[in-house]
Amino acid sequence: MTPRPGGLPREVIILNKGSDIGEFWKKLKQPDLILIKPDTASSSPAAAIPAATSSRPRDHVVNAVKIRGRVDDDLADLELEIDLSLLAPGEAWVPLGIDSPIIGFAREGEKELELRSTERGQWEVRLEGAGQHRLRFELKVPINVSLDRKHLTMAIPEAPSTYFELDVPRPVQEVDVASGGPVGKTVLAGGKGTRLSAHLWPRSRLILDWTDEAKSGSPPPPLLAAQVEIAIDADLEAVTTRSSWVIRCVRGIARRLEIRLDELDVVQTLKLDDLFLVAAIERNVLTIPLGEAMRPGETRHLVMETRRTFPPNAPKTYAFSGFPLSNAAEQSGAIGITQSANLWINVTTTQGLHRIDPRELPTELRARPGIGTAYQFFDQPYKLGLGIQSSPPLYRSETSTRMVLDAQTAQVDTTVQVERVRGRLFEIEIVVPAGLQMISVGPADLVESAIPIVAQTLATGSDRPQETAQVLKIHLTPQGRDRKSFFLRLRGQQQIGPEGAVKLGLFATRDGVSTASTVSLFADREVTFQPGDEPAQGDESSAGVFRLQPPGESSAASLASAPGERSPIAVLKSNQNPTCLRGRLTRHSRSITHDTKISAQLTRRSIDVRQDTELRVRYGSIRSLTVRVPLSRSQVWQVQGKETIKREELDQETGDSRRYRLVFDPPILERSLLTFRFQIPVGVAVANGDPVKTTIPWIGVEEGASASTTVELAAAPGIKTAVDDTAWISSALDDGDQSGSNRRRYYRLSKPVTENAGFTFSARLMDQVALPPVVVPRSLLRTVLGVDNESRTHAWYWIESHPASVSFSLPDRAQWIRARIDGRAADQVEHEPSGGFYRLSLPPESQSKPVLIELEYQLSGLWDGQVCAAPELPAEAVVLQTFWEVQIPWSQALIGVPRGWADENDWHWDFYVWKRRPWKPFSKLVGWVAGSPAQTASLDDLLGEEQDSSHSYLFGRSGKPVALNLWVANRAGIIAVCSGSVLLLGFLLMFSRARFRAISIMAAGLCLLGSALAHPSVLLLVIQSALSGVILTLLGLLIQRLIERPRLSGAPAIAMPSPSPGQTGAGASQIGPDGVGSDNSTAIRARASSTTDHSAQPLTLTPEQDSARSSRVGQSG
Repeated sequence: MTPRPGGLPREVIILNKGSDIGEFWKKLKQPDLILIKPDTASSSPAAAIPAATSSRPRDHVVNAVKIRGRVDDDLADLELEIDLSLLAPGEAWVPLGIDSPIIGFAREGEKELELRSTERGQWEVRLEGAGQHRLRFELKVPINVSLDRKHLTMAIPEAPSTYFELDVPRPVQEVDVASGGPVGKTVLAGGKGTRLSAHLWPRSRLILDWTDEAKSGSPPPPLLAAQVEIAIDADLEAVTTRSSWVIRCVRGIARRLEIRLDELDVVQTLKLDDLFLVAAIERNVLTIPLGEAMRPGETRHLVMETRRTFPPNAPKTYAFSGFPLSNAAEQSGAIGITQSANLWINVTTTQGLHRIDPRELPTELRARPGIGTAYQFFDQPYKLGLGIQSSPPLYRSETSTRMVLDAQTAQVDTTVQVERVRGRLFEIEIVVPAGLQMISVGPADLVESAIPIVAQTLATGSDRPQETAQVLKIHLTPQGRDRKSFFLRLRGQQQIGPEGAVKLGLFATRDGVSTASTVSLFADREVTFQPGDEPAQGDESSAGVFRLQPPGESSAASLASAPGERSPIAVLKSNQNPTCLRGRLTRHSRSITHDTKISAQLTRRSIDVRQDTELRVRYGSIRSLTVRVPLSRSQVWQVQGKETIKREELDQETGDSRRYRLVFDPPILERSLLTFRFQIPVGVAVANGDPVKTTIPWIGVEEGASASTTVELAAAPGIKTAVDDTAWISSALDDGDQSGSNRRRYYRLSKPVTENAGFTFSARLMDQVALPPVVVPRSLLRTVLGVDNESRTHAWYWIESHPASVSFSLPDRAQWIRARIDGRAADQVEHEPSGGFYRLSLPPESQSKPVLIELEYQLSGLWDGQVCAAPELPAEAVVLQTFWEVQIPWSQALIGVPRGWADENDWHWDFYVWKRRPWKPFSKLVGWVAGSPAQTASLDDLLGEEQDSSHSYLFGRSGKPVALNLWVANRAGIIAVCSGSVLLLGFLLMFSRARFRAISIMAAGLCLLGSALAHPSVLLLVIQSALSGVILTLLGLLIQRLIERPRLSGAPAIAMPSPSPGQTGAGASQIGPDGVGSDNSTAIRARASSTTDHSAQPLTLTPEQDSARSSRVGQSG
């Protein structure tokens, strides 16, 4: 037992006596009897509905259900037979769809079956083996007894065949089964009861009701209760009521509903449970049959709309007594009356009604706009009298008509701009002239209904009969009534008579002030219309009404092309309110012309033909064309155009041609260009070099006339063509070298030819020059030098002309890594150790087109000699352009340019030094050699190999790649050698006290020699690396000057007098330059002569030759 929150267990097992507890444990899996205590949730009708099937596939099918049994007072003993089929082998728990609380037994033949209950209270049975199973169950079902009837309700599985047979102990007077179906009644032997039986359609629940003799007398009528909401809308023509009902059955079974109506009411809409019905009215009683009888507690939703029209020329009074429902003990509800702005509704009589505030109405009725008066009633019938009077509004209108003329009809689209001046608009009257048929009125959010009313008589003059025009009354929605201005859109159609003078009807407003009317005319392409013809004598309906609007005043919207195949004609304007437009109509026949231009490209194997056919149509359109295709069924041809073209083959064939129909969507209006493409094989003689005559057919158009036919013939190099047919004239548009054989030639058809004659010319293959078997327009190599004396090289070759396999050889000591073809790894690579070469077999799809080949190999010990070697292609291979990128470590530099290569680098500033780098990034080089983005996508993995600790150099040449003799040095070593040399030379010159002029001449000579012998990149590298030495040399020179300047400035020298003319010898020569203040104790110093021995002579100061050692001494004495 499983306890439940309410305290009662879900399942109750009853034992006969206490000693049976031992047998209970043995039969726990197959109990004799199980009782389920029903709870509130499970006893409700909603809980009794079987659960929806799971999303898993069904493993069984129920074929038939049979129910037999007998009713004893308030309990029915039933035997349920279920015929089902298992679809899958093995064991399965099959849901039975029954929820009977008492099951006597469950057997298949004589075998007891195992049952279990689900959480929803339904039963499942365990079955084994695929195939048909016939199950029998004993059930006990309670009978519900009401005042006048008995009810049997039980859940059953849905099956294509359902049959029940029930014996009732008393004669049955009336029996009914839910969901319809006849029930047979058979009197049992001896008159002791009645047998009820019926075959029913599939259902998940059997509900049976009957009345027997125990209920004396005839069954009482059903008792109903109704809640009604009535909305009354009144206008000057009629009163419309919309009633919404909720009808509930209180007692008995109701099989129909009877509602009493007024004899003037007309039922317009009747809907029962969202299903529209048509019910009969007899003696002012509306009888609504119920497809399924309504039982106690059930409800039905009914919506009814009635309309009562006022008699003409009679007072607008309305007497309403409600809609009494027969057999209804309670009929209560509410009434809402819509108050219109242009009507005065006066309540004259009320009886049985209680007036309430409109805000107290039910929600659905309160939501209706415009309700000004509300009542409440508690029974029907009652009395409500209304008096209705008119209060017409005033409005101003302006119409804009778009008239489209076809061959037989005129489509009229009119937009009416309405501006309310006074009052509130409820409806607008539109005059519809005779012959003009109304198609639609809109928009839907503004137009509530459009009702035609009595016709209006139009005056046409004294000598002509009067014409009648229909008047259309357009009722506006509440949204349209509240707007100050709005637009109405009217669509109509009118049949046009024979060509000549015609009269076309126009929509016009009535009872309003019309300010302007504009008509934009459009015509089909085969129709022309000239407006403004004079009306017939005495007809003043449109004489002088319209004036042609000049093109400058016509708005773009008025002259915009109408949808489809129409073109604008004119815009007419009037200040009145005309109802027709007169003019002259002319119909034309369609005319089609076409020009054909054929462009043929002749190769050795075939002729690629492109045919451009320009179609021009006048007075009409082209929806389909029939073309003749002079090709066999094995030849493929295509057609293209700006329109969507559908191709349909016709059964009929003409000679060697096939006929097709081309359907265009959208149709061709004025002109269109059709492009046909097909290919014609060339005869064997052209390939052998012998002249051969070849005919190029073209696809012909059967409709229309051909205006011109031109042919543009281009031959591949080495093929010479000639045209001998006199029907074709060479055009002056020939281009290219007049003496060459591969120029484009142009021919024009000068006279008509027979059908499918084609363009005939002769072609001859000229002598050919032997071409290299392998042509490589572009090649790219990339070598990465490592610090471990190893290098890794990728080589790409874009090969345009090649055989089925490509041979190559790798450099000495090279280790093969891999090869790729068009970005995919190559599987078929053969190595010939004896010859030292590799053979790369191309896949079949790459043998007839250019191919990109990638080779990758590795070299060890490259630093011996610094030579990078490239793979060698066959000697007969031709390479046009080669680029080689070398990537070295960051701490090293490449000096100069290898011999046989050109420098493809630019100088750039790299943080602290100038460096060289390729002028084009490697990703651009990869795109250059691959030639297409599709090929570069396969090389993205290589772009990630660039490292920040390395930089690259790019070199290029024309022709095959040759070995790269690299001079790579450590960048620090280069700086040490260059800067050290400059520093050493600077100090030598500084201490040698060489003259500045000599130093300048020597430096200029060295620069001139270096620029003549060395590459500019080498000079720039040397100059950059020597900057440190130059800076240190200048710094040393500065330090020397700073040290010597104080010593020289503090030691002035006294110049000795010149020797006299008689003084010679050692005495004169020994006078040194040491002056006053010198520390030299052995210096010979000049002394002034004594005044007693010699005559006085002045002491003369003379400067020394070396200005650096001179000084000044003042006069002594």
